[in-house]
Amino acid sequence: QMQERQRRIQQLEQQLKARDAEVQKLSDQTSASDVHVSTMQKQVRKQRELARAAQDKVAGLEARIAELEKEVAQRDAERAAVQQKLDDTNINYAAAEQTIEEL
Repeated sequence: QMQERQRRIQQLEQQLKARDAEVQKLSDQTSASDVHVSTMQKQVRKQRELARAAQDKVAGLEARIAELEKEVAQRDAERAAVQQKLDDTNINYAAAEQTIEEL
């Protein structure tokens, strides 16, 4: 009966060592998973930062487009005014030529 108890103790100690090894393996896997999760979180944060930077850039480009469109509209108005002045000048010139010819 004493030998049986010693065998049982050895058997339980071996099971305990096996369980310890399993716990260590799972602990290592958990640590690796934690590192992986941490890495993924960093990548997500980086992607969010890049997305925000891209949004800021797009907003800046849209503002610049609006600014340039406004300038183009102003130039179109100026061009139309100059064209009208040129047309008026041509009309006046033609009228002056006509007057000179009549004289």
